[in-house]
Amino acid sequence: MKHFLLFGFLFMSYLSFGQTDTTVFCMIVGETKFLSNNINVSIDDGSDNGSWTNPKFNYLKDKNGKKISFETMVSALNFMSERGWKFVDAYAIHNDNKTVYHWLLSKTN
Repeated sequence: MKHFLLFGFLFMSYLSFGQTDTTVFCMIVGETKFLSNNINVSIDDGSDNGSWTNPKFNYLKDKNGKKISFETMVSALNFMSERGWKFVDAYAIHNDNKTVYHWLLSKTN
């Protein structure tokens, strides 16, 4: 019986040390809309995003499946922050009359 209890305690301590937190990343990508103050925000979570000629965009959606429109990248960041994501880094690319914002976020599970 003592050996069984000792084995049980050793096994339980092994399981508790074996649990590690995993950090995951995503990028929110915001593009200015033509003749609008709002921006299109999509999520790059590292999954298959199609190809250069036929890209697939993962847009943020509400509970009803309707695409969410944001006025600024900060409002998109607040939306993600409420869901546990933290800001890591950002950069913007300016091309012709269009600006594309890239904000890297992380979340620890």
